[in-house]
Parts: sequence; structure tokens; C-alpha cells
Amino acid sequence: MREIGPDKWPPSGRAEYAAQRVLSLLDSLRRLQRIDADMWQAGRDLAEAYFEAKQQRSEGVGGYGDGSPATDMTKADRAGKRLTGVKIAQDGTVPLNKDGTIKRGRIGHNAAGRNRYDELIMVACGGWREDGRGKFLNADHAKWLTATVIDTEDMPTLKAMSQALGAYYGEKAKQGPPFALGHLHVWLGRIARYRGYCK
Repeated sequence: MREIGPDKWPPSGRAEYAAQRVLSLLDSLRRLQRIDADMWQAGRDLAEAYFEAKQQRSEGVGGYGDGSPATDMTKADRAGKRLTGVKIAQDGTVPLNKDGTIKRGRIGHNAAGRNRYDELIMVACGGWREDGRGKFLNADHAKWLTATVIDTEDMPTLKAMSQALGAYYGEKAKQGPPFALGHLHVWLGRIARYRGYCK
């Protein structure tokens, strides 16, 4: 169910109309004062990075000149590189690795946004391996945190989150939501400290 609440900052100087926006679980928790402003801002940063990463890159505007096929081929090659990771040269050749396989670049939508989202989600839900050989990401934690900050249609509930994260509370137990809220405090607090919103 979508929850719609008043927007505290209408775009105009005068409040001629009541500005409204759809609320996520993050916004609802802030409105109920279950999380502080630093955690809310950290969650908004994560949501913005997520949507920026999902945003398609601009393809540019086609040429207005003679309509030569070289212009269309270049645009098609850019689209193909974005979708497959393979850069095709103008003569139709593809770069190869030393072992003869096709050299592929990064596949994705918006690399800068994706890097920012990956960075923030790693700060919140990642860690270092005990043997010191790299980082790891807890995918379940990342899934629940992302759903908390972006989902507005089927918002996750604190009870469902606590049961999925391994809390063995019954259906009617009152300890479930505080367990999930504690996890959210840790994740959002890490991002808030990383971004410099709090100490």
C-alpha cells in the first residue's frame, strides 16, 4: 500500500498548495521519529545513488547532416558496447585478449552512479574477510536496506525484515520490529558516519 505524506519543503516560497510525495519505509520511520535526521539523510543518499545507477546514459543527439550511415553506426556501436561490454571498431573488428577471447569492458548503465551506490552499500553492509584477503558483502542485508530506502509500493515491514534476518521471534512477539530497527540503525549509521553527517 502506498503511503502519501506532506512534503515539508514545497518548491515555491508560499505554500499555495499542499505538496505531497510518496513515502518509503525510511521516510515513515523518520516521520515516527524512529531514526534521526543523519540516518534519514544517509538513506536518501543511498536511494539517490541507486536511482542514478539505474538511470540510462544519454545516447546523444543524432547528426542533422547528410544522414550518412557512419553516424548511425557509431551510435549503434555505443549502444552495443553499453549492453554487451564489447567495443567494435569502425572496420568491424573486436579486441581480443591474449588467450583469444573477446575483451569485454564494464557492462552497466551509469558507471559513476553505480560506483557511488556500490561504495555506499559496501560501507553499510560490507566488511573485510578474517584472513584479510578482500572485502565481502552481505547480500541479504544489502537487499533489505535497499528495499527500505526505495520501495514505496510493497514496503518491507520491520517484522518481515527481522524474521528474514534470522531473529527467532514468533509472529506475535513484540521483539521483532526492534531487532530489525537495530539493524537499520547500524547500516544507516555507518553511511552517516562515512558521509560525515555525524561522528
